[in-house]
Amino acid sequence: MLYRAGNYEGAFGKFEAAFKTDPQPPLLYNMARVRERQAKYGDAIKLLERYIATHKEQNGGKAPDNQKDVEALISALKARAYKA
Repeated sequence: MLYRAGNYEGAFGKFEAAFKTDPQPPLLYNMARVRERQAKYGDAIKLLERYIATHKEQNGGKAPDNQKDVEALISALKARAYKA
């Protein structure tokens, strides 16, 4: 709800608090999308990389189903960061 309302910092705080309580990889993905909206591309990239790594750690080395999409997003964010 906070994210959809444009309260990105509030949304990030909620996702971060939830992750500290229950470290589920999708929360890292959500945090990355918030940082992307805030044009904090370096932070978004780090969170997406952490999302993939955490998913693998928690799932016996199995990559997330959306890994190719996430890697494409990382590449796009790197390009945006370079332009910024």
